[in-house]
Amino acid sequence: MLRLLLNNFSPKALYHDLYLDMNRGHYSQLDIVLATRVGVVVFEVKEMSGWIFGSGHDQQWTQILAYGRRRYRFYNPVLQNQKHIQDLRSQLPQFAKLPFYSVLVFDGSCELKKLHNIPSDVYLARPREVTDVLETLFKNNPPAEYADKEEVIRLLQTAVQNGENREIRHLHIQNVRQFMASRD
Repeated sequence: MLRLLLNNFSPKALYHDLYLDMNRGHYSQLDIVLATRVGVVVFEVKEMSGWIFGSGHDQQWTQILAYGRRRYRFYNPVLQNQKHIQDLRSQLPQFAKLPFYSVLVFDGSCELKKLHNIPSDVYLARPREVTDVLETLFKNNPPAEYADKEEVIRLLQTAVQNGENREIRHLHIQNVRQFMASRD
């Protein structure tokens, strides 16, 4: 996030650790959202090590550590961020007409070994490549037509405030654990 601020993105356009109120105590947690002139960019950040394998359509990806001696499965970040975008779109009527962009940022010492079938509208990046991805988006897309920028800012600010609420964060963690247990 600091890299984005250092590259002249306004703090008013950049939001971190957002919790969207979906319904009756269910929240969707988004890592970073950037409102730009071409639309809304939703970042999913993964701090990982080891080798990463997966397909854009599989439910689970694989992390391999210790030269293949340990394997861990984790929810596909492509699908995870698609759900985040869907959740964010459901918050405001004007979002139906705005472009959304999915950026998966892999931080840490991981190596993306074999990733395939990644949708063309999903961008994979290391932290140092995020500004290049954004430059590509700005160059290849027309300006977005926000109906009411202040409404967007209010929504994103409220979601950040939700993320600062300890009870909401705790409730979200419980909901995620229940969701993951139901998938096993």
